[in-house]
Amino acid sequence: MTESNPNLEALEMRAREQRKQLHNSMRELKSSVQARLDPKRNARLYFPQIATVAAILGLSAGYVVGGIFAD
Repeated sequence: MTESNPNLEALEMRAREQRKQLHNSMRELKSSVQARLDPKRNARLYFPQIATVAAILGLSAGYVVGGIFAD
């Protein structure tokens, strides 16, 4: 029974270290995902593309609405 105590303590210490490592990995993953999915950051990065799509949609909608009332 006394022989298993040092072995058990070593296993508990190893489990603690692995939990700490897992916790740190999850924290890093969470911050990485939050940074990638940040709407303000993405809007800043892809502003030209977003503006182009918005302009095309606006012009298309204007053309359709104008076509309805022109006839």
